[in-house]
Amino acid sequence: MKLAIEANLDYYFYQPTDVLLQIEVAAIPEQIIESANIDVPNCLHFARIAAQDGIGERIWMRIEGPMKVAYRATVSVNRIVN
Repeated sequence: MKLAIEANLDYYFYQPTDVLLQIEVAAIPEQIIESANIDVPNCLHFARIAAQDGIGERIWMRIEGPMKVAYRATVSVNRIVN
């Protein structure tokens, strides 16, 4: 099964704010990421951090002003049969 995923965030921060993004598809054996793209605005700080148990990544940003984030991915999901 193939899934198309899209997420759009639109926020405004009046002072410097730390933001944690957890919207990207995790690379796990049960699914294949065919394509993925995330557009983030210029920010004061940007860091990718490994997620718990090494499943995916988190993005920490420090931002002030407008924050528009666009994420798109296409994923093939393998069905697990017991």
